[in-house]
Formats: sequence, C-alpha cells, structure tokens
Amino acid sequence: MTTGPLTGLRVMDATILGAGPYAGSLLGMLGADVIKVESPAGDGGRWNPPTQRGMGTVYLSLNVNKRDMTLDFKDPDGYKNALALASTCDVFIQNFRGGVIERLGLGYDKLREINPKLVYCSISGFGEKGPLASAGCADGVMQAFSGFVRLNGAPGDDLEQVRFTGFIDLTTSTMALRGILAALLEREYSGEGQKVEVSMLEAALELQATRLAEFLASKKNPQPMGVNRPDWFRTGPLRRWIVRCL
Repeated sequence: MTTGPLTGLRVMDATILGAGPYAGSLLGMLGADVIKVESPAGDGGRWNPPTQRGMGTVYLSLNVNKRDMTLDFKDPDGYKNALALASTCDVFIQNFRGGVIERLGLGYDKLREINPKLVYCSISGFGEKGPLASAGCADGVMQAFSGFVRLNGAPGDDLEQVRFTGFIDLTTSTMALRGILAALLEREYSGEGQKVEVSMLEAALELQATRLAEFLASKKNPQPMGVNRPDWFRTGPLRRWIVRCL
C-alpha cells in the first residue's frame, strides 16, 4: 500500500476477472485502502495461466495495492459482515452481471440506506438498461460487438481481434476511476454519495472516437489497414510536422 491524494479513503472492491479489478488497483495507487472481497471460490482470474508461485499473473497485475478477504454473500453471517464493511467505506465497486448484485442484497439502494455518503460504482458489459443488461461479457466479445474486429487486420485479409491484452477491460477500469473521482469530488460539495455506471461498450466506443468521427464525416465504413495510417495522416500536414519533429 502507498500514500497519496486518496489516503484515508476506504474502498470495498467486489470485482472479478478483467473489467473492474484494475479500477480498485488504481485507487490503491492513489493511496486508498482497497479491500478486495472474494467469494469462497475466489476470483476466477487467480488460476489463469501463466502463473507465478501458483497465482495467475493477470490476477496479480490487476489486483496490486489491495488487501484481501473472503466473504460469502449468500451466507447470513457473510452478508451481515459485507453490510458492516460497506457501512465503513467511501467507495464500493462491483461488476456482477445485471441483477445479480441486487439479488445478493448489495445493490445501490440497499447500500445507500446504510451509507448515504457511499460512492457506488457499477461496471457492466452493455449498460444497466436495454435487452442486454443482464448479459455477461468479456474483452473479446466486446471487440466483436463494438466493431473493433471489423477495423483490425491486414487489408483484404480476414478480420481479427486486436492482440489480446484486455485493453477494453483496462479502459473500462480507467473510465470507472474517472467516474469515481468525479463523484468523490462532488461529495465534497454536497456531502452525499451517488451511483457511477460504466460499461465496456462505452469504453470500446470511446477508444474508437476518431474512427467514428471519420465515418460520420465521410459516410464510408472504415476498412482494416494493418499497420498503415489513414490517407489524411500519410499525406497531410500532420505527417510532415511529425517527420520534422523526428
């Protein structure tokens, strides 16, 4: 653990796998006391290879700067302890499929009753409203759904995913961090917490902001270009400026 601008704040981190855990890690880097709460089965990322001393390296990289504890939310005593912990926290983060956290009794409305100053961050695949609200998601699935696969690959070749680094998972986590920090700042003025909602779909579209702008301006579907750049970059003044800088 480290010190920083968030020293003195406590975070209850109930996230698992990819999209979500890194948000808690970033809060820890800023000095917050982050408590990762896992079920008795543990975060599934713990055993994903490759491993170091029996622990998945992806899990390790996404969960630094945290303390860890086990709670069974379905057990009466575990649930009681979860509520007690949440009542002492400034931030709560979860990325369960839509509707699951409410069924466990840890939804925003419930935790707001016991801790009105709590900043509650909910991370989902497709948002909390609409036909896909309860659907699970993964980085590769979102690459296909959001159009990344349509953009990536060599010209004229098969479409492909961006090399699997979990970049949508990581971007979703950084979006959650921004929302949490904004809510904490607003709390300084209002004295009240609020709910922050972040989705992987929003993160994927944010990463494609320039390609979306190109489409809206040209009305042409962007095409895979491999490692090439768009024509405007290769021939325009920006290219000449960069070459001069080099």
